[in-house]
Amino acid sequence: MPGGKHENTQPWSPEEDQVILEMHALEGPKWSKIVQQLPNRSVSSIRNRWQRIEHGRKLRESGTQTRNRCHACGLPKRGHVCMAKLSSAPRFIPGLGPIGAIEALN
Repeated sequence: MPGGKHENTQPWSPEEDQVILEMHALEGPKWSKIVQQLPNRSVSSIRNRWQRIEHGRKLRESGTQTRNRCHACGLPKRGHVCMAKLSSAPRFIPGLGPIGAIEALN
């Protein structure tokens, strides 16, 4: 179904984001090589994901502030690759801080 939601699409995982960033750093924009490392993803979806991450990085570097925050770590969400989801790092609650800090108080 062109232009619509695909039936089998899954949210991007932090592990997939890491693969894209690492492979792009090593190979450059060789999307056909990167797609070999990520089964069930198309060349265009990988390219679009990298562009979204890159656009968010450029916005953060320019100092542009956004209100949308990651629920896991509290960083600006646009183009964000959450490392808290990769590890067992404490979760972030906006206005309260990391969950691990709250649990330590109890």
